[in-house]
Parts: sequence; C-alpha cells; structure tokens
Amino acid sequence: MNVYHATGKVDLTIISPNTGTHGMNCIYASVDMIIASLFLSTVGGDYTCAIGREPFSRKPFVCERFKGAFEKRYSNRDGMIYKLDGSLFYNNNTSWNEEVVCFQPVAPLDAFYIGNVEEYLRYLQSKDMLIIKMYPDRFAFIPDDDEDLIDRTCEWIKTHSKDDVLTSFSYYHQGLKERLMKRLASANL
Repeated sequence: MNVYHATGKVDLTIISPNTGTHGMNCIYASVDMIIASLFLSTVGGDYTCAIGREPFSRKPFVCERFKGAFEKRYSNRDGMIYKLDGSLFYNNNTSWNEEVVCFQPVAPLDAFYIGNVEEYLRYLQSKDMLIIKMYPDRFAFIPDDDEDLIDRTCEWIKTHSKDDVLTSFSYYHQGLKERLMKRLASANL
C-alpha cells in the first residue's frame, strides 16, 4: 500500500518530519491521494477551509470558512504530491482517521507536480471526485457559528505558542476573537 504526502515544496528527494498542529514531529500523509491534494497549500490551515470526507457520499471535501478563503488558500499556488511507501506509516496517532504518520525521513517512490492547485481541485470537482463548498454554503456538521474553530484554537494553545495561535486566528477570524478570549479566560488558558 502507498500513501500520499502533498506540499508546496517541489523536487524533494527526501521527505523529512516536521512539527504539525498535533505537536508531533512526523510526516503527515493520507492513503487517499485526493485528501492529500487538499494539503498542496496549507495557507491558513483550518482557519481558511475545513477539509474532510463527507459522511454520506464518502467523497473528500473542502469547505470555505469565509468568502474568498478557497482562493486565498489555493489560488496561484503550485506543489507536489509525493507517493510514499505506506509500510513506514502508522495510523491512529492523530485525531483524524484520514491521516497516517511516519517518524523518520522517507524517499518518495514517485512525485506528481501540480502547476495550478486551484485549477486541479476544480478539475477533481468536475469529475465528481471532490466536493467544494463555497461560503456561505456549508455542511450541516460544520457549525455556522464556527464554534469548532474556537474549540480547536483552545486545544492548539495548550501545545503551541499562544501568541502565534492567537495571531493566526485573529488574522482570519477577527469577528470571533471576543468569543475566543472569553473561552480562554474561563478555561484559564
């Protein structure tokens, strides 16, 4: 079995572990190449777009958190999808079952250059392989009030620099900052 790692870094001969949002120093990948392709750009991370698998159709999705978030994240970006040996990766190490991780450097088995990430994702949508939801349209399981972002931000502050997390959150969601600050105060974070 192979897994796929997507990044904006092209022509890598070795993929090395990095510290991600879970606080682990590892390589993140997915057994699903389309899920991986949603990470060709990580601009804004969860703050720009929700990413996952729609529970009924089982198709991968990307959902804008605010108007223009899809373009902010994917427009004018290129990247690579690297195919890696899946036997080196472990599941159940993160809270997301689409993710597998590896704790050592890995040489790619193959690589696929994506010259225009936004165009590629829209192509996948046109082939009915990916669901793209543009704001204000969203799935029922993504709260309209973005309470899930408040929850995640509180969790990230426990394992990352509070100032860095607050700066990123405020850049994308200034309108939610007062609610976040009240939650942080009540949780003594």
